[in-house]
Amino acid sequence: MTIHEAMLRRLTEAHGNVQSIEPLGGKSGASVYRLRFAETSRIVKQTTSSAEQLFYTHVAPILRANDIPLPEVEVILPDGWIALEDIPNPLPRELWHGDSRLVEILARLHRLKMEIPPLQEGYSPKWDDALTAKMLACFEPETARELQPRLRDIQHESQSLFEPQCWISGDPNPTNWGVRHDGSLVLFDWDRFTRATPAIDLAIIVGGLGNRQQFTEVAGTYLQKREELGDSYSQTAETLGRSIAIAKVWVVVEYLSLYTDGALKPDSMLDALTSQFAPWLDSLIE
Repeated sequence: MTIHEAMLRRLTEAHGNVQSIEPLGGKSGASVYRLRFAETSRIVKQTTSSAEQLFYTHVAPILRANDIPLPEVEVILPDGWIALEDIPNPLPRELWHGDSRLVEILARLHRLKMEIPPLQEGYSPKWDDALTAKMLACFEPETARELQPRLRDIQHESQSLFEPQCWISGDPNPTNWGVRHDGSLVLFDWDRFTRATPAIDLAIIVGGLGNRQQFTEVAGTYLQKREELGDSYSQTAETLGRSIAIAKVWVVVEYLSLYTDGALKPDSMLDALTSQFAPWLDSLIE
C-alpha cells in the first residue's frame, strides 16, 4: 500500500508515528485507509475524481453551519488525498430502517438553498435503457424477458426522481453513517453529492430491499420533519412513499448493473438479489 508522503508527514507531525495502517473496503473506487496512532486514528482517502475534494473544500463548511453532521477534515492535498476524522462506531442496526434521526438530517440537507461551484466529474444519477439492459444481464434469459416490460414502465416513471430539485447526499446508506463517542450521528462518503429529489436519499437509508409500509412510514416522517423545519414539502405521504419505492427499485437496478460492468465480482449478494427481485417487485409495485 502506498500513501502520499506529504500526507504521512503531516499526520505524523501532528500525532506521532503511525502504529498501523488498515485498508478499508468500499465500492467507490477510492483508496481508503485507517491510520492508527498512539492516541487517535484518521481515515485517509485518495479519491478517484475531484468531486469529493471540492465537496470538502467548498460545500462541507456550508453544511456544517446548517447542522448537517460531517467528518472533520484535517488535511486536503491538491492531488486528491484527504485525511478525515475517524468515526468510531457504526450505525446501530436498529437505525437501519429509516430512523427519524437520519430522516431529520436529510430533511435539513434537502431544504438548503445554496449556490456552490460546479463539482467537476460529479455523480449524476440516471436510469436509461443501458442501465436496464446491464441489470437484466444478471438474470437467466427467461426471467429477464419477463422482467423487461415491467422494468421499462418503472424506468419511465422514475425519470422525475432525477430532476435537480434539491441537494442530496446521493448515498446515505446505513454503512455510510457512524456514531461519535458522544452519541451524535455523522454521515460520510459524500462522493455522490448531487442535485435530485429527496426520494432517492430516503430510499437509500432503508437497509435491505425494504417494503411498501416502510417507505410510506419514512415518507410520513420526512413530511413531519420538513414541517417542523418550517419548509413543508408539497407531497402526500402516499405519493412520496410511491416515489421512494420507485427510487429503491432504481437503487437495486443500479447496484446489479455493477456486476455486469465488472465493478463487482459475483457473490452471495448477487444470488440473493436475483432470486428475491421478482417477488419483491410484485409486492412493491402495483
